[in-house]
Amino acid sequence: MNRECENQLIKWAEPMSCLLWALGGEYPLQLIDFAWKELLKNHPHDSICGVSIDDVHSDMEIRFQQSQLTAEKIIRHSLKIISNNINTQHENNLVVFNPSPCNKDGIVEVALKVKKNISIFEADTNKLIPFQIGRQKGDLTDISFFVSSVPGAGYKTYYIQNKRADVSLADVVTASPNNYSMENKYLKVKIESNGSITVTDKKTGIQYQSIGYFEDGADSGDTYNYSFPAEDTIITSLNSRARITLVDQGPLLAMFKIELFMNIPIALVNNRKQRSKITRRLPIVTYIKLETNSPRVEFYTRLKNVARDHRFRVVFPTFTDAQFSTSDRPYDVVDSPISFSQYPTELPENIKQIMNGSRDSVPGSSLPLNSFVYLKDKRKGAALLTSGLSEYEIIEKHKIALTLFRSVGWLTRSDLRTRLGDAGPMIFTPEAQCLRHFDFRYSFMPYHNKTIGYLYKQAEQFNTGLKVVATGKHNGSLEHEKGLLWLESDNDNLIISAIKKGENANKLVVRFFNPMEKEVTGTLKFKEQIQYAEIDNLNEEFQSKLSTKENCIHLKVQPKKIMTFGIQLKQRNLIKNISFSGTELLSHVDFEKVTFMNVNMPVIVTKNDIKREHKRVKQLQKELFYSQNKLEKIEKKYYQLETGKN
Repeated sequence: MNRECENQLIKWAEPMSCLLWALGGEYPLQLIDFAWKELLKNHPHDSICGVSIDDVHSDMEIRFQQSQLTAEKIIRHSLKIISNNINTQHENNLVVFNPSPCNKDGIVEVALKVKKNISIFEADTNKLIPFQIGRQKGDLTDISFFVSSVPGAGYKTYYIQNKRADVSLADVVTASPNNYSMENKYLKVKIESNGSITVTDKKTGIQYQSIGYFEDGADSGDTYNYSFPAEDTIITSLNSRARITLVDQGPLLAMFKIELFMNIPIALVNNRKQRSKITRRLPIVTYIKLETNSPRVEFYTRLKNVARDHRFRVVFPTFTDAQFSTSDRPYDVVDSPISFSQYPTELPENIKQIMNGSRDSVPGSSLPLNSFVYLKDKRKGAALLTSGLSEYEIIEKHKIALTLFRSVGWLTRSDLRTRLGDAGPMIFTPEAQCLRHFDFRYSFMPYHNKTIGYLYKQAEQFNTGLKVVATGKHNGSLEHEKGLLWLESDNDNLIISAIKKGENANKLVVRFFNPMEKEVTGTLKFKEQIQYAEIDNLNEEFQSKLSTKENCIHLKVQPKKIMTFGIQLKQRNLIKNISFSGTELLSHVDFEKVTFMNVNMPVIVTKNDIKREHKRVKQLQKELFYSQNKLEKIEKKYYQLETGKN
């Protein structure tokens, strides 16, 4: 939820509010501040890392929802106001918005009340564009259409006509319901009987097998640390038998639905040294999608956790001989070794003196990522893109294991095999077992001889996408197509991290960074006239004046450098606060709702849990009583020494 809220604010609410503001509208600073403050209330380290009691995390979910709802309100308002000010000439218009700092191509999927005999055109050129009719849901029809060159931090207008016209497409996605396969110009994808996929890179002929299988193992750790038990039982979906259905087939995209069950031990046994012999069926539904002109396969997994004390992951074998895994982190890209050195059993005395509390007893091989991780060698490579999933591990030297969730029942314990000592109080946290629904999005792509900038761009497109507003025919002062800014750089290796209005000044703030270990040059271009530009620090305070030429800023960014620009644009007064009843932000096509109504769910707290906790409370009371008596004796002794009285 945190990453989704951040994306809504950073990638949508702020850039689109800046576009509205630059065109003469009002920047919703108070609403944006409120959304950020609600989100930041969830960012203390014991909160955002998931290491607090159940009540804290229940409150966090409410704040996430408040932040997300506020961000959605901001986005909806900005996009509708802009759409209402476009001078449209047709009855049924679709305004496609792109918040990214570059022109974007892609597929838009929306649900519309339309007839099946339609055509979609670019408003500026009247050019017919490719589209695909999908599933019917009541009076709504799923429509997918391909858009190109939607301006950076801007929009482009299209319109619908109620007549059918054929349009050719260079890269047609084909699919076979019999062979369970789909293909575009980049990839061949074959769904195997166990639900994993085989991906063939058509350019190199290299195959990637058993992609996206699931792995489940015990977790005898706590909310702070994963730990393996003395005897683990690893279960995978490789021997499963999946039900496979082709649910979408057309020139623009194809999608399969994969349903399977895994028999998972219900929990650890009482001594926590091994898994129970009793199992429960964990249901998993995954949609796998391939789009035209896309080098990646997208996954959407929905499941219901029915067991305790385990870690559930999805695995991607790459069969590379990589020495490092590489993932993006805040403002950087980091190489991590495949193998970690063992820790020394004895610490030097000077190190012992500064150790406070717990420490790892074995090297932690789980690593963080923001949105991508890859492995590659001289011959081939593979990348995994994620949405809100931030932990991975390299297993068997070539497999990327992405953590979907951990299921544990204790805030902290002192008996972990991966940690010496405890990290806090031993508090029972049954809701940390995560007995609930989960939805996950991730994507796989072959990755070799491509730049870091290319991977950032793919991750941006996967996580951000495009939004669509439907509007009618009306007069307005805005043209059919407009953008605020776009960034060009060597191999796309400069990455914009913020487009926002200044906190305490009437200026546009653009922040970007260079994750490379070499200097990168580029150009930041603006559609509107630049009146003044400056280099700021991260606190948006003036550092030096910035030269501009023809509404462009030429960049030369040092390695691993973060830069912030403050820019004043010539203010336009093109926006009128008008509304039309037919203008609405369209919902993205959602996957079929899977409720798992017939799944046998365990209770969150068992009778044995209650008995154990009653027993533990009594023991703690005894220990407390003993400690209080001991303290009283010590205090009495010191009092006698101080006063000389008995």
